[in-house]
Amino acid sequence: MKFNSLFKKLYVQEALLTLLDKFVILLGNFVILQILAERLSKSGFGVFSLGISIFVFISMFPFTAIDHAVNRYYSIYQKKGIWLCALNAITFLFFILAIIYCLIALIINGYVTPLISGLENIYPILFFSLTEIYRITLLNIENVQRNRAINLISNAFVYVMRILIIIYLFKENLLDITFIFWGFGLISLTNIGFVLLSNFKDYVGLFKNSIKENLRIGKELLVFSLPIIIWGPFIWAQNMINRWLIDIYYEESIVAEFVAVNAVATLIPTAVFGVVWALMTPILYKKEDDKSGAILELNRWINSGFGFILIIGFVACWLLSEFVFSYVFTKYSGSAWLLPYLYVPAAFIQWAAYSSSELYARLNIRSLLMPNIIPGLLAIIIGIPLVYFLDPLIGATVNAISTGFIYFLLMTYVIRRNRENTIC
Repeated sequence: MKFNSLFKKLYVQEALLTLLDKFVILLGNFVILQILAERLSKSGFGVFSLGISIFVFISMFPFTAIDHAVNRYYSIYQKKGIWLCALNAITFLFFILAIIYCLIALIINGYVTPLISGLENIYPILFFSLTEIYRITLLNIENVQRNRAINLISNAFVYVMRILIIIYLFKENLLDITFIFWGFGLISLTNIGFVLLSNFKDYVGLFKNSIKENLRIGKELLVFSLPIIIWGPFIWAQNMINRWLIDIYYEESIVAEFVAVNAVATLIPTAVFGVVWALMTPILYKKEDDKSGAILELNRWINSGFGFILIIGFVACWLLSEFVFSYVFTKYSGSAWLLPYLYVPAAFIQWAAYSSSELYARLNIRSLLMPNIIPGLLAIIIGIPLVYFLDPLIGATVNAISTGFIYFLLMTYVIRRNRENTIC
């Protein structure tokens, strides 16, 4: 009885820390979005948004894929007693990838920057991207180890410091895209040092394990990650192509209009997904390792709760869109009507993405190639005429809604088919 009480208490503590962590991220992103949207010119905010899309591309290709592999294999490696070897392999992979991206940046810098007026070079974005990606990976490792407090402290520090840097740059009349990315990168680098020190015992033993075993684990992680690496650019296209199409055919100020509304629309679904994914997947993966099919039973009620919260979010967006953009994002009040429409695809995408966790648990992510590739491909194919021939904001919104629903339907089909095959 005492054990059960302690077990429940630990789960409640983890849930509260995770909720608080994701609330800090949600609030931090909202405040930063509001300050930059209001203090930067529309053109400047558009350039910042394009810079963020470059960061998202780098993180998806292939760092996010490796994070998913770490999520899934941690409980397996921990049970086998080879987690430190895995940590070696992960560190080596990231070091090699960072070098590759630095070399790519040297080659393409002169070609990319003319596409984004207002950004002198790509190096500030690269610096921010690599430091922030490594920070996120370290926090992902802490999360799978269920060290929830480290995530909370780290994210609270990072978002408070980012807000303070933006305020400082604004007061000094230095609120420039280049300074913002350099500043954000330095904060991420500082936080990396904190996370490494907080788990010093694990990281001090790096590179003391068998090279052969490190290579074997690295290969295993890459094999698991390969489908995610393949569909990464397509997921990026589905989420980011609209802002680039608007930039190509129109200008950065219209990019800012779309991004401001879309960013607010995605805050709630992303926050809900972040809480459920961060809290539940380490627990569910371990249960699935112990008993096949456990994740399916638990996900049935988790998905119901997920859907209910997202419906409440839609109602909130519908009722509060005018208020939010009249008093918080005043520059973009004319686009407030788009908020509930952009919320819908964001909610369905996150809902479907969480549902796919049962395929991750069964190490069957190849099945997810089709639902992740097709919507991204369609986002480009149908997005070009939609954005070009319609009003750019309407065209981008129609593209987002269409591909969001296609993603949800394809993902639902693949998950149900996989369940049927598993039962058979």
